[in-house]
Amino acid sequence: MKWLYRIGLPHYAQWTLLYLLLVALAKTGEPLGWWPFILVDYLPVIGLLAPVFIVAIIYGLCRWPRPAWILGLSGLICLVFWTDWIPFRPQPASFRGAIRLITWNTKWNGGLAEVPALLKREHPDVLCLQEIMAEGRTNPLWQRLRKQGWSVIQQRQYAVISRYPAQMTSLNPNMMAVELRIDKARLRITTAHLWLPYNMFAKTPRQYQRSLWPMSWYRNKQVDAIMDAHPQPDIVCGDMNSPSHTALLDRFLARYQDSHLAGGVGSGMSYPSRFPLLRIDHVFLAHRLRVLKSRVLRLPGSDHRAVMVEFLLKR
Repeated sequence: MKWLYRIGLPHYAQWTLLYLLLVALAKTGEPLGWWPFILVDYLPVIGLLAPVFIVAIIYGLCRWPRPAWILGLSGLICLVFWTDWIPFRPQPASFRGAIRLITWNTKWNGGLAEVPALLKREHPDVLCLQEIMAEGRTNPLWQRLRKQGWSVIQQRQYAVISRYPAQMTSLNPNMMAVELRIDKARLRITTAHLWLPYNMFAKTPRQYQRSLWPMSWYRNKQVDAIMDAHPQPDIVCGDMNSPSHTALLDRFLARYQDSHLAGGVGSGMSYPSRFPLLRIDHVFLAHRLRVLKSRVLRLPGSDHRAVMVEFLLKR
């Protein structure tokens, strides 16, 4: 099997091993705020890891145990990090008085059947939903929740379900803002769903390329509507269709704290649900709020994972 050397396979394996170790380091450090490897969010993980395991098997069949074990173990470590099987940091206990918020893209009502079980299992204080189809299909659910004592606001593709009294303060196609009354305090929450950075209806590479600039311009206008709101929201959450540390989300980080960087457990990847490769569902909180913990939840019926955050109103 010396022909393996002639095609440069060991060199590929060595570079792949180095890359996997760097990714493992990046995934470990990202919840702490260190993220030097931006391209990791964009690379096809399956297409990278599959050859690694194949090469490890070939090494094992060729009776080269050391490189086989190194490659296999490194690939397994990165696979664990990507799929959140093992948390990166211990999860702190819940504080008395902490508020638990969940944001979730339901994939056009695909996950609505899970909402009652989610409320019962995770005990959120606030649940923000995106991609709701309200053409008469969800009214029985909202009525049932109101009878159980929940405050429910549903408009267009958005819904906010809260234990606290809530009222809507503004609405447009890309966001809905509500205000919660928590004892004597007021908490302003904006749930948003930003458009994709390209035209999903583009059928050719030319159409796709031509759609990038106007979509980028429009997405910035959507962020302008959120950032210029008066009064400013205390929390901005939802499906941003942008990975972390992009220029668009840096605008939020200039004013808010990222819940995952402040108290995240695991990689925080939320899309696609079965094998998450991207962190495009976010919760941004004002600095006056103290983030206790943040993690993703895999729920049936949607191609997105939910993001759950616990925080305190005062530091």
